[in-house]
Amino acid sequence: MDRLGIFLFLLHLAVSAYILLGWAIPSTRHLMFYLVLLPAVAMQWLVNRSSCVINNIETWVRTGRWRDAANPEEGRFVSMLIFWLFGVRLNRTGMDTLCYSTIIALWFLALAHLAVLGDQRLLSLFPR
Repeated sequence: MDRLGIFLFLLHLAVSAYILLGWAIPSTRHLMFYLVLLPAVAMQWLVNRSSCVINNIETWVRTGRWRDAANPEEGRFVSMLIFWLFGVRLNRTGMDTLCYSTIIALWFLALAHLAVLGDQRLLSLFPR
């Protein structure tokens, strides 16, 4: 793996960690950003056929194309991590189910955390 590959792999890990743990950051502004970010991430997966923009940027830098059908790693970051951590290979349906379910669960955790913080300006948007 070259420097670009290592950098983008570490960036992917950092973004993934943020997506998994961002709901726990106790900041109203941050949580509101996070509540917008998660659906945006899910939409880019959907539109980009289960591939991450980070993968596509690497492909573009290396080949001049946005997607590379010959690259077996494109769109496989999460499945690679699951295999490394748990020794399980999921098919496309299993991966989609896992990824989208996780995004939904994290979104609700962030919303619950935002409600617990009790920002009165935000809570005034929801009449009782």
